[in-house]
Amino acid sequence: MSEDMPQEFTREQFLEKDVHVTEGEVRAVNQNVYELERAFREQQPGELGPAHVVDELAKKGVTDEGRIQRVMKHVDLDAIEMGEDGQPARHAVQGQLIAVGRDMPELLTYRVGAGSGGSKRPVLKTEKPLTRDDLDNMGPDEINSRWGQVKAFLAGERG
Repeated sequence: MSEDMPQEFTREQFLEKDVHVTEGEVRAVNQNVYELERAFREQQPGELGPAHVVDELAKKGVTDEGRIQRVMKHVDLDAIEMGEDGQPARHAVQGQLIAVGRDMPELLTYRVGAGSGGSKRPVLKTEKPLTRDDLDNMGPDEINSRWGQVKAFLAGERG
């Protein structure tokens, strides 16, 4: 057995014996875990970037390879933690893309949550611009409720 490889124990052997683990062995195991996680995060689908980031961009309509590569230059892969399922946590990927979009809105507009895609239909009806006929047919209560529009109309602002 080489000095670089720590002796392997089964769970039972470990519990039966008074096994001491050196600080160097703990560091070596931690380094191996770090390297494995990093390798997993950096799995490349072609030359674009880690699959989980590229997939998330594609969900938002970003499919141009050049644009994906520019975005990937600004994504901190080390900040993307793994979920309980061993896969990169989607919220962490989204957080990185939101940060890129906030810092460089000309490169990426990325939003999540309610209202992120905008509404295809307006929530409220837009009011029509006032006309002279509308104003002539309004009662005092309606004039008061739409005073901002009435005042703008009387000041010469149309539309």
